[in-house]
Amino acid sequence: MELELFSLLNFFTRVFMGIFVILDPFGASSHFLALTSHQKDMVKKDIAKKACTVAFGILVFFSLAGGALFKYFGLTLAALKIAGGVLLFTVALNMLHGKRAGVRTTPEEEKEHESLEDIAVIPMAIPLLSGPGTITTVMVFAGEAHSLINLGMVILASFLALLISYIILSNSVYLLNILKTTGIKILTRIMGLIMSVIAVQFVINGIIDILPTLLKKI
Repeated sequence: MELELFSLLNFFTRVFMGIFVILDPFGASSHFLALTSHQKDMVKKDIAKKACTVAFGILVFFSLAGGALFKYFGLTLAALKIAGGVLLFTVALNMLHGKRAGVRTTPEEEKEHESLEDIAVIPMAIPLLSGPGTITTVMVFAGEAHSLINLGMVILASFLALLISYIILSNSVYLLNILKTTGIKILTRIMGLIMSVIAVQFVINGIIDILPTLLKKI
């Protein structure tokens, strides 16, 4: 019983760290402030809340629908681990250079979004929070979940990671005043280092999964 509990706790910790690191709420806070510079504090909190809620819905969808997508497209979990590891390593390299993970928006696009009524969904929820890297991470962990309890932990870890992200985003003004731009970049680089290790492990796990099949064909 204790061994099973330890295994579940270890799985939850891996999932939470993987999702939280790729979310990179510290790096996202600078983009959040730029997009909401003309809004009042209460409005900023509402935007952060809606963005995290939408992102959570997206992650839950891919957590639950990941298996069906595998079957529909004829994919294997091993292939997703290897492809996901390569993708996450690319993201990690950007983070190690102090760049925001998974950002696909240009300054011109951000300026355009400032004039939109609702920026919580685009670009905050998609792609700043629940971008390709985050979705891939969730799908890999959901694929590793061999029981409903494990799958529930993936969803719980997503919720907890986004809850902390909401707290960070809604207090991003104070955070930036304390850490400054340099501090934010240092945290982003640390998260990039952790993400690079997770990415390499994804690839290693994927290779181990397909190794028996490859050996049979030799």
